[in-house]
Amino acid sequence: MNTVDTPVLKDRYGQSRNSNFTGKILVVVFVAMIIAAGIYIFSMVTRTSEASVTAVETDGRIMSDSKITSQIDISRDDPSQAAYCIVTALNYSKDEVGRREVFLPAGGDAITRMALDIQTRERAHAAKVYGCSTTIPPHLETSGDN
Repeated sequence: MNTVDTPVLKDRYGQSRNSNFTGKILVVVFVAMIIAAGIYIFSMVTRTSEASVTAVETDGRIMSDSKITSQIDISRDDPSQAAYCIVTALNYSKDEVGRREVFLPAGGDAITRMALDIQTRERAHAAKVYGCSTTIPPHLETSGDN
């Protein structure tokens, strides 16, 4: 006697079970999730590997309790693209006390040295490059320099 066809199991689970259809739906959903995760991982890897603009601090001087001067070298893989960098002024506790955005127009050399003054709300002890990008924010596209 087949245990699946017993009257007790038929009473409990009904005459027929359509588990085959539910299993197919689960497989389709699982495969779709794996494909979506793969696309997301690929896009994040390609986006984070684009380090086409970098900058490094080369010199700095404390001018007063409300101003620091810094020099940065900006390196671009493609000088035909405009770029911008954010430089922050830090106090002794490494808290940000000032910030400056620097716009670098398209053209020029692959490495450009820029001197800039950063206004601070308290005495700064160092300046640090926060980051650079070739994706120019709208407020810098129109003004050219900040």
